[in-house]
Amino acid sequence: MGQQGYKVIEGLPSQMPYQVYYQEGVYAVRDADGRERPLKYYAVIPTQGNPMGSRGNDSLRFPTVVYCQGSGWHQQWLWHHFAHHVRLAERGFVVVSVEVRPYGEMVFPGEVDDFLDAVQFVHEHAAELRVDTARIAFWGDSSGAHTALMAAYTAEAALMPRCVVDWYGPADLELLSTQRSTMELHGPESPAGRLLGGIELADHLDLARKASPVGYVAPDATIPPTLIMHGGADPFLPFEQSVSLYERLRDANKEVEFYRMEGDGHGGGAFDNVAVLDIVEEFLRRQLG
Repeated sequence: MGQQGYKVIEGLPSQMPYQVYYQEGVYAVRDADGRERPLKYYAVIPTQGNPMGSRGNDSLRFPTVVYCQGSGWHQQWLWHHFAHHVRLAERGFVVVSVEVRPYGEMVFPGEVDDFLDAVQFVHEHAAELRVDTARIAFWGDSSGAHTALMAAYTAEAALMPRCVVDWYGPADLELLSTQRSTMELHGPESPAGRLLGGIELADHLDLARKASPVGYVAPDATIPPTLIMHGGADPFLPFEQSVSLYERLRDANKEVEFYRMEGDGHGGGAFDNVAVLDIVEEFLRRQLG
């Protein structure tokens, strides 16, 4: 103990290879009944060296995840998975979480257009955000996973990701029209029904198919490798939604990994376990290099 009464700690190594800093801003502005409607993002960015002031080594470029936060297509709370994003950034990934418009402000595919505009913004601001544009992945949970999948499976080549991570996302809205859960899934006031303009899914199966990631999977389609994780006891979105996507990808000979989180709900506690983040990180490193 020092003479002034303090205790001394020395020789502890950093437990993470990178420090991180945070940035936020607006990536696009929409017109909303004559007023400007900003669409926001935040980025968690790794660095080596002091992240304050100079923000460390500005020559570094990192593999990057563009994230879409789930919300049932309501207004998002972008911060919901902030802890995950910090942990991933400490491991050497830029994570950019982006806002998309909720239903009521747009109908499908407006939210997909928003997400791809955010991806374009990430490309254009790669130096500022420390992004390696050759190593970009998409990731989303719940309705955000639907957006990430739709964007990944329909993007033009310049914006197509190297891979996509789907956490318990709606993937087959035609199948959803027949499914039951503890919430309304397919009526005009359901999240999916509202997304498509206030419809009953069963009465508009053509539109439900158009808004389904499974509808874009075919042997001759360019589909990035996909990681699917879904709670086996999900009370809101049936596990079979992810089964449908997995089987379609498998049958089309596309690269896919699928994890059933046994006993877990809709983004329940197991998704906060570091072992799950390890699975995501391993997939991202294998696909992004």
